Amino acid sequence: MRRTEHLQIDKVNVVKNLANDLDEDGIINLKTLRLSNGGLEYLIDATKSIPAGTFGKLELLELVDLHDLTQICNGNLPRMEHFGRSVSEHQLFSNLKNLYINNCGKIRSMFSETVAKCMVNLQFLYIVTCRKLEEVVSTDTIENEVSDMLGFPKLKEATLQDLISFKSFTSQYIRLTLFNQNV
Repeated sequence: MRRTEHLQIDKVNVVKNLANDLDEDGIINLKTLRLSNGGLEYLIDATKSIPAGTFGKLELLELVDLHDLTQICNGNLPRMEHFGRSVSEHQLFSNLKNLYINNCGKIRSMFSETVAKCMVNLQFLYIVTCRKLEEVVSTDTIENEVSDMLGFPKLKEATLQDLISFKSFTSQYIRLTLFNQNV
C-alpha cells in the first residue's frame, strides 16, 4: 500500500478505521481516495499511533454514502511545542485540494480545529446531505487552549447543502478566514 496513489473502495464493511486497519505502515503516497457504501466509522484513529506521512500527499478525498461515519479523525491529533505555541506534528491532509462528502448520516462535526489547520491547500469543499452535521470545524477539546486564526487560504468554492441540523461553520469563537483573499 505504500506505493498506491489512487484508491477506491466500495461496499467494504470490514474496515472501521482506514488509516490503521488497511495498512499499518501508512498510506503515504495516496493522492486520490474514494470511499463509498461501507461501514467506515472514521478515517483516522488519533487515539492510536498514526504512521508518519499518512494522507500527507492526498489531494482528493471523496466520502459517499458512509452511513456509519461519525468522524474524519477520532480523537485529537498529538501536538508538539514549537516556539511556545502548539502546532500539529502531523501533516495530515496538508496537500488536500478537494473534499467531497455526500450522504454521511451520522457525522455531527466534519473535523477538529487541529485537522482543519493542516488543510492549508484546500480549494474545494463540498458537503451535501449530511443530515446530522451541526458544524464543519469543531474546537479541540484541549482545555484552556487559545485558538490561533483558522483559515483555508486557498479555498475557492464551498458548497454546504441539505444539512438540516447545521448550526454554524464552527461552534466556538475561532478567528476564521474562510476564503482566499483574492476571491
